[in-house]
Order: sequence, then structure tokens, then C-alpha cells
Amino acid sequence: MDLLTACKMAHRKHHLGDDSIGWDELSNALEDAICNMLGAQSFILWKNNASQQGVQGGQEKRCICENPLIIKGYCHICSGVPAA
Repeated sequence: MDLLTACKMAHRKHHLGDDSIGWDELSNALEDAICNMLGAQSFILWKNNASQQGVQGGQEKRCICENPLIIKGYCHICSGVPAA
């Protein structure tokens, strides 16, 4: 699925209350679209890092990517900050 279609689904579900879209369907659509944008390996890194955000107690995560995409101080693949 392309990112625009997944974003439209998310908007319909979250902001318009469209019950014809299930939570699992929306989750799958968003994950599929993000995976298509990042590539499978980068998606797995991003997803693993994103799931650990709550565990770290608000500390900034360090970028773990071999080839980070740093924009405005954060890696847009794993959402971490570059290593010093």
C-alpha cells in the first residue's frame, strides 16, 4: 500500500470515526506503507527502536543504523540521534 492511501485511512479512522476501517486493518496498512518507503531492513530497525521508546524513560535513543539518514538532528530511519 502506498503511504498516501494509508494516511487517508488513518485520518478517516482517527478523525472521522470511520468504523468501516478496523484497528488491525489500519495498523497493517500503515506498517506496509512505512515498510515500502523505508525498505524491509530499515523498517525492522525503525519498528524495533520505536517499540523501545517507552522503555527508555524519556532518554534520547542513539542511532543504530549503518547508513543513517540524519535530518534536523535525528535519523529518519530509526528515530535516534547520531552517535557523538
